[in-house]
Amino acid sequence: MNEVSEVRDIVVVAARGAYPIYLKYSIYFCQPGRSIRPVDRLGFYTGNEIKREFPRIIARRNDLGWDRATIQMFGASGVADDLAMASAMARILSDGVLPEGATDQLFLLTPPRHPETLVLDAPILNTSRSASGRRIAWTQGQRYLSTAVLTTNPETTDYLRLVDRPMVEDDRPPPDATNRPVRRGVKQREVSLMAGPAPSAPTGWRAQLRELHEASLAVDWETHLAALNVRLDLTGEHALSTTDVGLPPAWFNGDIEAIREGAWTLVVSLNPGKPPAGFYGDDLRRDNGWDFWRRHNEGRWWYRRFFGPLVRVAAMALGETVEAADEPHYATERMVFVELCPFASRRFALSDQTVAALARDDRGFQTAARFRRILMEEGRPALVLVNGTAAIRDAEAVDGDRLSWEQVSYQSPIVSRSDARPKRLWHMQGSYATMHGVTPVVGFPFLKKPATHNATAEIENLGLRIQAFLASMAGKAEA
Repeated sequence: MNEVSEVRDIVVVAARGAYPIYLKYSIYFCQPGRSIRPVDRLGFYTGNEIKREFPRIIARRNDLGWDRATIQMFGASGVADDLAMASAMARILSDGVLPEGATDQLFLLTPPRHPETLVLDAPILNTSRSASGRRIAWTQGQRYLSTAVLTTNPETTDYLRLVDRPMVEDDRPPPDATNRPVRRGVKQREVSLMAGPAPSAPTGWRAQLRELHEASLAVDWETHLAALNVRLDLTGEHALSTTDVGLPPAWFNGDIEAIREGAWTLVVSLNPGKPPAGFYGDDLRRDNGWDFWRRHNEGRWWYRRFFGPLVRVAAMALGETVEAADEPHYATERMVFVELCPFASRRFALSDQTVAALARDDRGFQTAARFRRILMEEGRPALVLVNGTAAIRDAEAVDGDRLSWEQVSYQSPIVSRSDARPKRLWHMQGSYATMHGVTPVVGFPFLKKPATHNATAEIENLGLRIQAFLASMAGKAEA
């Protein structure tokens, strides 16, 4: 085929949350200062396809505040583009898509049915594969292509690769980007969902965690827990145990050896559920526990109902898009899951005061706390998510001296057609103090529950709100 040499005048962004916002409001926003070349059009990659619509960019504004004063300023200018921008911003704030006070870079776009919007016959299916044959995302940030390519109505990204050499250009961050705190909307693209194998032997703070894990193998946890259950009067489904007889607690879940400082999310929950005896069979043994829990989510033990919503919130909060098929890998290499109580149970019956006391005098709770502290202090996550109302209370009881946050309440973005009272949602947001400064921390009730962030739109709205919060914290740090 003949190569296409025309200028690449279209930017295609990873846009799981942005695409429906464009369809409704004809606008695209991302973090201020994000480097996007001057182009004529913008496209959207989400759901493993490049969407049909390529709207023309009418206006672009950087470092723009989402507030009534800005809307009034645009509305008073009398300029058509400013009036359209003011109208879109007002609707977005009114609908609760973003909280007032955020700062963004905004692109005003032609609507989907506008005559200047280029619309293909069908979306372009992503057929990209790694060398091993695994499907990979076509972009995790932004890529550029030319209008000339689209005039042929390409059906797949393989066709793009053949007809447009060198393939669409992909913006990359500078080599040291993974050592920087994650900013809103900026993808850590070197940390690919197809990242290579982790180092064979952990070093530094990772070695400290490995030593804690190895030391726990020498403890008789059955005897320890038998005494603890008697002391706390825990029986039946409330009794505490390890994952299985003869094994230490599961101190973590996620590839500690693969995460990169400033480019991952720590998730803190209350305690693990108790699986049936022998649940993991020969897959989990005393001699392979470290590696088993590192790669747990990539194998057949992936539990999408629990981990999937957390992956979506974490990725969206960091301005990233993750396809459903890539969620297990993202949970493995971009997230680490830990528990305040490392012991499993079918139901949890300990009070906040008891959890705080156990954190001071129980060996298992102390080891779990050391894991968390090392991950927080030395691993330097971009974000900490506290998962569940009980975990929020216990985190305050255990780490109240380091935790500073407040509740944010808002209406669900889903508008009910009935006369029922609007659904109210909430989360906590603030900071966790470490020796290196502060780390953003957000807590929320369990996801995918009728009274909490349940629908896809509610979960994505939570991710966008956290994204705005991270941008606000970053702006204050740079001021």
